[in-house]
Amino acid sequence: MKRSSFDLIVVGSGPAGLMGAIAATRSGLRVLVLERMPKTGLKLLASGGGRCNLCNTLPHEEFMAVFGRQGRFMQPALRAMGSSKLREFFQALGVPTQEEGHKVFPASGSAESVLDALLKECRKLNVEIRTSLEAVALPKEGGVKTAEGVMPSKAVLLATGGKGYAALGGSASGYGLAHRAGHKIVDPVPADVPLLIEERWPKELAGIAVPNVNLRIGLKGFPKAGTFGDLLFTHQGISGPVILNSSGLISEKLQRLETVPLVIDFAPDLGNWRKAGGNKSAANALRPWIPAALAKALCQLCGINPDATVSSLGAKQTDALTEQITRSTLTATGSEGFNKAMVTHGGIDLKDVDPNTLESKLQPGLYFAGEALNLDGPCGGFNLQWAFSSGHLAGQCISEAL
Repeated sequence: MKRSSFDLIVVGSGPAGLMGAIAATRSGLRVLVLERMPKTGLKLLASGGGRCNLCNTLPHEEFMAVFGRQGRFMQPALRAMGSSKLREFFQALGVPTQEEGHKVFPASGSAESVLDALLKECRKLNVEIRTSLEAVALPKEGGVKTAEGVMPSKAVLLATGGKGYAALGGSASGYGLAHRAGHKIVDPVPADVPLLIEERWPKELAGIAVPNVNLRIGLKGFPKAGTFGDLLFTHQGISGPVILNSSGLISEKLQRLETVPLVIDFAPDLGNWRKAGGNKSAANALRPWIPAALAKALCQLCGINPDATVSSLGAKQTDALTEQITRSTLTATGSEGFNKAMVTHGGIDLKDVDPNTLESKLQPGLYFAGEALNLDGPCGGFNLQWAFSSGHLAGQCISEAL
């Protein structure tokens, strides 16, 4: 039998929403979760390639730093539930975890075990979950308006996520709800998404991966040191962790600029390849540092026969090839869009949200958690931990306020 009224209505059944519902219900609140999709937690099931990178064990200061200048907004949520407490939470639900570097995964290696545990706990706590029912407004007098009318509640937690992966529930619906409640929305753009490149030659290397390259955004205001990570050539441009982790900032710039220049060092540890090359072909001499197919492509860009011996090359040729390896310039023209974006860059502006409670400063009783807010981090468990941590803090604060 369905309840006619609730203490809390959670909009969204992703990690932030389910965690918020559990935290609030454990404190004695009556909770309803609304999900616009036919099933719950679809994006959670797809996270980490299906393995679900739950969190990251970096110290809080370092963790917040990777989110940029707004990262300190997360501090109260991380204090309430950092990576250690999150692992304890899942251990208690029967989901042991294992650490790979700073990344933490369920020992099962399956995101399904994580979602199953969350839903089992919701059933145990009598959290009511309704799917295929979308929130269309957040009335000032409280509750949530749906196609079935206004559902009354004392508080609302908006945990609708971002726009990425529409087939798995990503949409702009949460931004519309927040905007109509008076909140400013920082324009959402795709993040953790492959980039489209103007140059043709990278597309001819589709499927080739290059480990540990350095990527620098060639515009004023971006760090000259760049970032490190693996790069993958695709049929449309470039991908891989080093690209995905920078794609939100690049997408943001592409809203105002037609193109964004990228400077790539394919071999940051490039040694004296000329001296070591000798009678080897130029392409073979570079194999200790870069894949053979890339070496051939870079040689051709410099007008060098890849089969020519290193000893036969002049100083200008070897200098040009070294420059091409360590300071290649590619031109980003766009991204593969929200359908391929794992994360959204942008969202509900943080200035009108209290970081200590995650309550709206504009509409009492309205709270936020997860990716709907204007906070996004790189791959590696950062975004999921923010979702879980913020959902937990919001659920706790709502129960204390009521």
